[in-house]
Amino acid sequence: MKKRITSLMLAFAMIITVVLPSSPSFAINNIYSEDVIEEINKQEYKDEYIDIIIELKDRITNLVRVSSYDDEEDVDNKREKIVENLKLNRDISQKSIMEFLEKEEEKGKVKEIESFYIINSIRVLAKKDTIEKLKNYSNIERVTLNEKLNLDSKNTDTTDIVNLSSSNGEWNLENTKVKSAWQEYGTTGKDIVIGFIDSGVDYEHPSLKENWRGYENGKLNSKGNWIDIVDDSEYPIDEYGHGTATAGVAVGKKSSQRNVGVAPNSKWIAARAFSSDYALNNNIIAAGEWMLAPGGDVKNAPDIINNSWGGSAGTKPWFNKMLQNWISAGIFPVFAAGNLDGSGTAKMGSIENPASLLDSFSVGAIDSNNIIGKFSKKGPSPFDEEGNIIKPEVVAPGVNVYTTSKSGGYDRWTGTSIATPHVCGIAALVKEANKTIGPYQMKDLLISSTEPLVDSDYPHTPNMAYGYGYINALKAVQNAKISALTAERFTRISGSDRYATSEKISSQFYQDNKVDTLYIANGNKFADGLTMGPMTFYNNGPLILTDKDNLSNTAKEEIKRLNPGRVIVIGGTNSISDNILVETQNITKVKPIRIFGKNRYETSTKIAEDISRENTVEKIFLVNGMKDADAISVAAIASKDGIPIVTNSDNKVLPSTKEYIDNNKIKEVIIIGGNKTINDNVKKELENNSIKVERLSGSNRYATA
Repeated sequence: MKKRITSLMLAFAMIITVVLPSSPSFAINNIYSEDVIEEINKQEYKDEYIDIIIELKDRITNLVRVSSYDDEEDVDNKREKIVENLKLNRDISQKSIMEFLEKEEEKGKVKEIESFYIINSIRVLAKKDTIEKLKNYSNIERVTLNEKLNLDSKNTDTTDIVNLSSSNGEWNLENTKVKSAWQEYGTTGKDIVIGFIDSGVDYEHPSLKENWRGYENGKLNSKGNWIDIVDDSEYPIDEYGHGTATAGVAVGKKSSQRNVGVAPNSKWIAARAFSSDYALNNNIIAAGEWMLAPGGDVKNAPDIINNSWGGSAGTKPWFNKMLQNWISAGIFPVFAAGNLDGSGTAKMGSIENPASLLDSFSVGAIDSNNIIGKFSKKGPSPFDEEGNIIKPEVVAPGVNVYTTSKSGGYDRWTGTSIATPHVCGIAALVKEANKTIGPYQMKDLLISSTEPLVDSDYPHTPNMAYGYGYINALKAVQNAKISALTAERFTRISGSDRYATSEKISSQFYQDNKVDTLYIANGNKFADGLTMGPMTFYNNGPLILTDKDNLSNTAKEEIKRLNPGRVIVIGGTNSISDNILVETQNITKVKPIRIFGKNRYETSTKIAEDISRENTVEKIFLVNGMKDADAISVAAIASKDGIPIVTNSDNKVLPSTKEYIDNNKIKEVIIIGGNKTINDNVKKELENNSIKVERLSGSNRYATA
């Protein structure tokens, strides 16, 4: 039994170009995006430079991740290793292309070469024939235009500021229970640092000066606290005003009239990537890279990054690498959902990239009556083929919000840009209350601390306008403190990353040099590793985590030592490549069995089918496939009793779930989590099919556990 339960511990240690006939040279290679091909066609009789981004295939995968349990020294060491791995990957994968571009530069074919590591990419201004030659490099992932990204500001309204009553002027802080959190717990963001990628910040503003980390006792120090990617100014400036407004919402100190910021004792640092209301992609990449190690030192990295900017609603995935590298470094990024230009109403599916990325935490805007702003862009994400993942995750005040202005005074601002720093500020309060909370835990905790919102257009919660609702800061801080106080002492088993950790658990709990069954899953696909746990009740064995394409040398050694009689691989080729199966078979002389579906939902039912094939199964646990916390809470008992865990969407019974239940004559379904996690529509649909349904939930994920 002990081995079955410990197997589950391993689960926790876990994106067509249009070819134009007038451009035959480019049609033979799909590395060129449609917009690059269109630009090339415009250049047919010209010889001008085209501003492009070259994204490279990674040669080295960074496996290091900051854990919520790491102490300060461990965090710094891991961040150093992450940056080291990213730089090494850049140096190896970009070497031949950089040599080519430098030679082209000598010929006048290329200028302004910039190399980046946070996204393995090169920005360059190149002429048509040089761009055409890039097709000869097999390690290029894609070539795109260096596009513009917009600041998500709707408007500025300074009307009647002085006539606002103090209470009315602080509606945003009252509606979100920020002031209540201050009063009850004394949390004001002390010792927490928020980074801003924006138009800069007016550091001389009286509500912001003392909060700049580069200001201390009248002395200024910009190194690691400020970078101007636009004009290289020595000290923080803001000619546009947007960054000053967002910073004020998050960290602004009290004015002579009223409170301003959510976390007035937090510090801020900033990267100026926007000179006006837009920036080019390369400026954003440079700013994002700086945030990993401001001034060249990972110790200067912020806890939270405010991103009140965005691009189109398309599916270009490359910002995802920046997002993932921030998260790996233990940094919590927050993104604005985006604003509709003009006076219309934002439509479903309009949410901007990178807020639309599935792992991002995105924010919509509401007014003082908790009604969604017409301009506030909505989900679902274009990256979500099934349209089940809730976007934006939350909403926050974003209509006529009192904040700092670049003039040294105070204005009212509107937009998802202004909603976003509310969430950053609340995250700072949470982080102060419990410094062990990492990015994924922060995301879960904030969502679990929401107050649901609906209207006549969006009558159910969660939904694609309000997300899970607005964050109750008091509840969030309370949950953070509960988490800190109730953390149990335990013996830690850890490796340098999740993969090494899985090997250590295997070696400690499976010391015999022979196991009946070995399980292999992708360390980045949490759902696969989680839902396989109950399999160990029937066929006990360890789980080895790996990346998609190759087994590490240490993993190979551990697999050889285990000498399994059977190997089960969880997930399709998007999770575990065929090469992994070949490597495993070469080691074990056993042909691996692959269990998979076309997505995480189907994979979970395939696992359940495997369990049911030779065993009597009458009940299942039903969990939200996009939320980990509630599923984790039931995983141990599911493994102990061999009860399958089936992942589902939040608002309907998926076809894969229904098929499994019908085919296997399941009599009872236990839903894990409250109505926010899996709503009553699912429960009613199951009950209408004569299934006994029980819901296990608490007021939040902690109570559910």
